[in-house]
Amino acid sequence: MPLDVTLAQLRGVRAANLRLWGSLTPAERARVGLHSERGPESLDLLIRLMGAHDLVHRRQIDRVLTAAGAPAP
Repeated sequence: MPLDVTLAQLRGVRAANLRLWGSLTPAERARVGLHSERGPESLDLLIRLMGAHDLVHRRQIDRVLTAAGAPAP
C-alpha cells in the first residue's frame, strides 16, 4: 500500500481508539481480563500498552525512511 494511505489508516484507527477509551468510566477501565500468557490484566493496562504501541511503529517508519534517504511524512 502507498505510505500515505497506510499512515492515514493509522491516524484513523488511533483517533477511533482515543475516542473509545476517552468514553470509558474508571470502573470500566478497571475491569480485568485474563491474558493467555501474562495472566490478569486490567483494561487500563491494556490501553496504556496499546496507547504507545502505534507511536513506536510510527517512529520506526520515520527511521526506515530516513535511512533510505526519503523524507519522513
